[in-house]
Amino acid sequence: ELIPNFLLFAFAAVIEEVVLIIFTTFYLTARSNEFTENIKFSKITECGQIFDPIPLFNLIKSKNPRIRKHAEETILLMYERIPLKADIDINQVIYKNPLIDGITDPNPNSQRICYQILLQLEKDMPQTVLPWIKEALTSPNYDKSIPFARSLLDSDTQIMKEVPKSIIFSLINDPEWRLKRLGVKLLAKLAETNEELLKDLELSKLVKDPDSKIQVEVLEILANSSIELPIEIILEKLNHTNREIRAAAIKNIKNLNITKIDSKIISKIIPLMRGPAVQRAAIFETFAKIGNFRKHFIPILPLLDGLTDSNDQVRSASVLALRKYFEEEPDSMDIDIIIDKIDPNDNEVLNSVLSLLGSLWEQNPEKILTVLLIFIKFDNEKLKENISEILVDKYELNPQLIIENLIEIPDVAKFVTKGIIAKTIIEIAKKDPENVIPRLIEKVDSNKEEIRLNALSSLDGLIDEYIEYFKIKPFLMLLQKDSNKEIKKEATKIISKLAKRNPKSIKPQIAILLQSMNQQEGSVKIILSKAILEIAKDTPDILPIRPIISFLADPDSFIRETGAKILGQIGFKAPDEVSEALITKGLSDKEWIVRDAAASSLGKFINHVENKEKVIQTFVTHLDDEQSWVRRTVMNILSEMEGVKASQIPFEKVVNNLKSKDPKVREASAGLLKIYGYANINRVIDHILILLEDEDEGVRKSMINAMVDIIQKIGIEKVYSKLLKNLSDEGAMEAQRSIALILRRTVRYADEKIKKRAISLLKIRCEMSQDPIICETLALLRES
Repeated sequence: ELIPNFLLFAFAAVIEEVVLIIFTTFYLTARSNEFTENIKFSKITECGQIFDPIPLFNLIKSKNPRIRKHAEETILLMYERIPLKADIDINQVIYKNPLIDGITDPNPNSQRICYQILLQLEKDMPQTVLPWIKEALTSPNYDKSIPFARSLLDSDTQIMKEVPKSIIFSLINDPEWRLKRLGVKLLAKLAETNEELLKDLELSKLVKDPDSKIQVEVLEILANSSIELPIEIILEKLNHTNREIRAAAIKNIKNLNITKIDSKIISKIIPLMRGPAVQRAAIFETFAKIGNFRKHFIPILPLLDGLTDSNDQVRSASVLALRKYFEEEPDSMDIDIIIDKIDPNDNEVLNSVLSLLGSLWEQNPEKILTVLLIFIKFDNEKLKENISEILVDKYELNPQLIIENLIEIPDVAKFVTKGIIAKTIIEIAKKDPENVIPRLIEKVDSNKEEIRLNALSSLDGLIDEYIEYFKIKPFLMLLQKDSNKEIKKEATKIISKLAKRNPKSIKPQIAILLQSMNQQEGSVKIILSKAILEIAKDTPDILPIRPIISFLADPDSFIRETGAKILGQIGFKAPDEVSEALITKGLSDKEWIVRDAAASSLGKFINHVENKEKVIQTFVTHLDDEQSWVRRTVMNILSEMEGVKASQIPFEKVVNNLKSKDPKVREASAGLLKIYGYANINRVIDHILILLEDEDEGVRKSMINAMVDIIQKIGIEKVYSKLLKNLSDEGAMEAQRSIALILRRTVRYADEKIKKRAISLLKIRCEMSQDPIICETLALLRES
């Protein structure tokens, strides 16, 4: 007989529970550990590379923000690249179905990303996606049809036109209110270019739709078309309790035949002129289109009040209606009534009233111009631009009145841009350059400073486009006679542009220009010196030497620097005289910018100088210059000069510069080393090898070029062993790359023995380092 003993199972039960707890705990902790996260991250990257979207659609719903963001970026990039991949068909189940499922997914992140992809595909491959859209819009699944309908509104109108109108109409007649609204909005966009679509609509049914938003949308569509709505419907909607429906119905009145607009309709509208803003705006717009204010007894006071309304649409509609009223009844209202509506403290209202005054210009040009010029000085950009546009537009009606009054207004220019007065005059001049520009040039001789300033500022903005109207003499006269510093600056700007665009036109007046410079203050002289430098670059023959040499004695270092640069352009005409001036004055200047410009200018015509020895000696003294820019310039010139010997330049000075912290100085020193390399390569080879591994790329390139020059002159045999010795794993990687580049440019033209040795060593270094430069050099030498 068996005796039951349940305690015997307790041990097994405990083991089972412990194992279950261990595995459950492991599963829960493993899901969020870093290892699992990194696996998912790498899986996302892999899926993007092999175009596998399924895992990505799952991972964009991940709770881990890092994984979710990476999956989103990867899947967006994948679907951007698919249209460019000829071997991938977007209609394949693996690409199409997950995307459409994602659009209908309850997860908001999935919906957002998939919808974004759909919009991109509609833009990139519309003909491929069009069948998807047709299928979705006819689907009974509203979670699918609604996003696709919305996507059409957000995408290009062209793809919308490809959708059959029967599908659009089915959306409009759909019982689902969201889909119906989208259908009506689609119809509105299509009707902008194809009004014929509206003729097939059941208008009487749609304007009575239970959804007030549908009624408003349909009435707005009809108002923007030329379709005439039955007058009974309009009258019915005018009495509707919804003000948006009333406003939309009012807009449809303009489409009625004038003979049908009787006192009955107008009498229903007039009481509504005191209603909500959207309603008043619609009424005012309607009155602006149908007119006949006297015939219909339309009150003007609500329109005038609308000018100062806080609602922008009401103000704009008031302007349109009053503009129409003044067209019909030009003498029925004093323009002062409009002017009295101006509120200088409210820029929006002010803009509306001034826009209306612009429309009424012919009523009283003088009075309206006076008002506009008062407010053009206000500190509001939108207001100033509006007034400027009015003045430009009305210029042809009263050209002299506008120019003569506008040019007297003080202008306020910003640091870079011109003031509104100059901008307006420039725009006017572009409409009539033959008359306006000569008049502006006459104005530079005016007795009033404001007129001269405005004329000059405007001419400065016109000279680039209309240089044929400009002569230098009037502006030179201003420099000589005018005492106003700002006027001289503006005149100098024009002279500078004339010099740059047409330097030959300056030639007859060049003596006067140079003579007048000494009478000018600093800022004007600087601008003039820049102009002369432009002349020197294009036509150096017209500049005399000695007046330019006098620039080197100017108190302003900028003038001295510019003078040195000018001499560099014209120095070939008298090389010995100019070199002497640059050596004695320019290179001894206390300001380094002048010394640097003098050295650079000497280098431009050094080959024309007879006594080069003196120039070299002067340059050598400046190898110790306190300013690195000067040392760099001097060394660059010496390295390029013909006939310079190593004995003329103390080697210690060059070595000191090789140790400079400034990489530009080391770069110039590297170029100068070749002079010593020509004479005794063993003396400089150690310095060369150091520069070949310099941390700065420019220094290494300069040394490589210099080394190639040395090898071409003395032969590769004298340096070959040294180079190959440093092409080893003991040398720095940068040095190995530099030596490989030197070998690439020199060994390929050497005999076979030298070439084979180089190839052998490069092969070892390529296999060891896998460096692309070394391996590429090896390949090129093998080919040669």
